[in-house]
Amino acid sequence: MAIRAHLYTEDIARPALVLVHGLGSAGTIWKTLIPELSKHFSVYALDLPGHGVAPLDEGEEYDPHSLARAIVDEMTKTHGVTEMHVAGNSLGGWIALEMGAVAPEKVKSITALAPAGLWHQ
Repeated sequence: MAIRAHLYTEDIARPALVLVHGLGSAGTIWKTLIPELSKHFSVYALDLPGHGVAPLDEGEEYDPHSLARAIVDEMTKTHGVTEMHVAGNSLGGWIALEMGAVAPEKVKSITALAPAGLWHQ
């Protein structure tokens, strides 16, 4: 699955913070927060498939659960990140919550800002 992570950091040894944008946005939505966040974290601002510079591949599943699993896999395989904090807005908040569910051993904290979705069960 095509997910692009843009890294911003002053020190790669700092804890990873993954930022997940909402529907119709891109990783650039976080640009005003990144300078302050990168003083404390290695910040990865994502572009979800079909957003920013990430292509939309046919035949993929793009539900929040599938996206969550794909992000965790991308961060681990491509960037070597095995532990991460996650923050997301709207659809990105829902995906962040799903990331905690699919990889609780890797996701250390979640901040869901006005998360979309959620369920009654």
